[in-house]
Amino acid sequence: MKIKRYLEITLPPGIFGILVICFILLKISHQIDWSWLYVLSPIIISTIISSYFNIKKWYKYNKEMKNENQ
Repeated sequence: MKIKRYLEITLPPGIFGILVICFILLKISHQIDWSWLYVLSPIIISTIISSYFNIKKWYKYNKEMKNENQ
């Protein structure tokens, strides 16, 4: 049996996307003098959260497949 596997990482839009757009606009217009790391941190946080849940789902799926094959 051939099983298709893929990884889906959800990125903005959403609340994190709106924050990034606002922070970038504020940074470019010199309203805030934050580091670019802080400006882009919502993207980093949302990617980490999404990756965590996808890995958790993938682990649970593989565990079920292993138990089914035994």
